[in-house]
Formats: sequence, C-alpha cells, structure tokens
Amino acid sequence: MSQPDPNPNAPPLWKMIVGTVVALGASAAIVIYLDSISEKTGTAPDEAAGPVDGWTTELPEQFAGTWVVGGACDSDSAPLIVLSNGGYRWRDGPTNWGFARGRYRYESPVTNRIEFRLNKLNSPHSGTTDYTITVSGIELKKYNLKSGTITEYEKCE
Repeated sequence: MSQPDPNPNAPPLWKMIVGTVVALGASAAIVIYLDSISEKTGTAPDEAAGPVDGWTTELPEQFAGTWVVGGACDSDSAPLIVLSNGGYRWRDGPTNWGFARGRYRYESPVTNRIEFRLNKLNSPHSGTTDYTITVSGIELKKYNLKSGTITEYEKCE
C-alpha cells in the first residue's frame, strides 16, 4: 500500500529538475558573458604584446611577484598587489580582490621605475600614465597620479 504524499502542495519532481537545469544554464550564460567582458580589457588576439607607442604588457623581472603593505606576507587580509605581465591583482581586505589589466612603459628592462596605464573597457586610452611604480630592493611604491596617493609595499618571497 502506498504512503500518502507528505506535502501535496509541493511541485512534482520533474518541475524541480527542469528548474535546476534552467538555473544552471542561466548561471553558465552569465559566466560566459562576464568572461567575454574581461577579455575585452586584455590584449586582443591581433594586438601585439610588445611595445605600442612605448607601452608593453611585459613587466621587468625585478617588479614581478607579490608585494604586501607593511611586509605582512603571512596575513590573510593585508593589502597587497601581485604584479605580472599585462597587469596586476590587488587585495585591500580579506575578501576584496580585483584585477587591473594594462600596459607598462619603461626606458630599460633593468629600470627601477615603470609607468602603468589601465586598459579602458569601452573607450580608447588617452595614452597617459595612471600609476608610477618604483622599486628599491624589497620596497615598492605605487603612485596614483590621479588621486595623488602613494602606497608602499614590501616584497614577499
């Protein structure tokens, strides 16, 4: 003998399955859309990674790596930047991460000073520098030219 349905107002199982499939499909579409937006800020396939008007995605070796405010390399919440070719990742809190894509300009690969220009999502860049970054040993300073602020970091190994 069959048991009566404990919740007669619940939707049938097939409706729940269809709803789950639709939700997963919508989530996948959103991820694909956001990924396509992020690609627009990077180097386009037909765009060279080398110098364009003096700007390049290549970062001099002495700048690459993880740099943390106050040298707190073991901290899970200290502000930091991770410099690499094509831009840098940043963290200004325990769960607040971001990525800045752009181009660098410098006189020589062994320089201690570089300029960084953010890629603009929907408009061409004016070619002006957004940040100046200097390194001296294990100390790095990032100058925000628009706001006039300086952030100092120390290298993590």
